[in-house]
Amino acid sequence: ATTMDHFLMAYAGKQNKRIVERLRALGASAVGLTAMDGGIAIGRRKPDLRIREGGKTKVLHGDHSGSIERIEPKLLRLLMDNGYLPVVTPPAISHEGVAINVDGDRLAMEIAAALKAERLLIFADTPGFMRDVADAGSVIPLIHLDEVERIAGYGKGRARVKLLAAAQAIRRGIKAVGLLDGRGEHPLTRAFEGAGTWVTT
Repeated sequence: ATTMDHFLMAYAGKQNKRIVERLRALGASAVGLTAMDGGIAIGRRKPDLRIREGGKTKVLHGDHSGSIERIEPKLLRLLMDNGYLPVVTPPAISHEGVAINVDGDRLAMEIAAALKAERLLIFADTPGFMRDVADAGSVIPLIHLDEVERIAGYGKGRARVKLLAAAQAIRRGIKAVGLLDGRGEHPLTRAFEGAGTWVTT
């Protein structure tokens, strides 16, 4: 199986359907989709990399990763207007009709902006954005947009990526973005009680 086959089985298959299962058990009319369905997210695949080695040109094929260029929210609005809760995972679809792997946080941000959402909640396995990754008590509860570039220096890896995506979401018109702990009981309730990190204007 190809890299994309494994990706589809993991995200579009197992993860998506597990989330749908949990939501339906809670009474929500959840519908599982990928960002390919209905052309929800359209983007461009990263080009193959060409290198010279031993006087020969070699082509290193990419991992089907790409970037989102456009969101088509019509299908999502249709579902929500009829009482359904869409659960959307990567991959997106390229202009050529090929599946492309895109960043899930970036996908969420683009969809939220296209739907003109007021809030975007990003859950992870950390208590929020921390000054010190080894200290769970160092969570920064509130970050204003003009502080993001400075504070992002505390973060590493995915934490930094999530904070920068949150800042981009604010610039796109979303009023507040939560970087939140998805572990434990009632993470949504805890989020609205002020847990985690909130990014705002």
